[in-house]
Amino acid sequence: MQNQVNEICNKISNEISPLLQKSKPLLIAIDGNCAAGKTTIAKHLSLMLSADVVHMDDFYLPLAMRSEEQMNRPGGNIDFDRLISEVLQPLSKGLEYIYRAYNCQTADFSEPSAVTPKPITVIEGAYSCHPCLENYFDYKVFVSVEEEKQLDRILKRNGEQKAMEFKTKWIPRENYYFDFFDIMNKCDIIF
Repeated sequence: MQNQVNEICNKISNEISPLLQKSKPLLIAIDGNCAAGKTTIAKHLSLMLSADVVHMDDFYLPLAMRSEEQMNRPGGNIDFDRLISEVLQPLSKGLEYIYRAYNCQTADFSEPSAVTPKPITVIEGAYSCHPCLENYFDYKVFVSVEEEKQLDRILKRNGEQKAMEFKTKWIPRENYYFDFFDIMNKCDIIF
């Protein structure tokens, strides 16, 4: 797996090299299937390129805001408005941004974190290539995984009960979003 991550990150690094001449921070989105390796790739890119990483998981929609109508929308479980206003708008102007991560387990927000942008920022996680965000990104990556391997990784990472929840709820929700917006074909590179 580590060799594969190295190859992916080297390929991304080569692809974005011409984009680094811009005066504002370079924004990369890494979208794809859960358990495909998005977080691992983002972490590796962070070390390799001295990039900041923002996780889509920090922008899950709080339970109080989850109506049935909202949750039936592709990507309806993400608070895109908060991601845009707290992170993407200031970041796209090269400004410091302050955001609070939402924790699904505690159903609460963390203390605010202030971030001075680095030349590269990676927004990693499912739904990061949602059409309402696409104008913010300079480069979009899609990472996929075979279903059997995906379920095995989720089982090892989250346990049997959560794996069943992923299989019946979160994976179908993600697949609906990918298909509805044709996300894979709107990315610059697919792994």
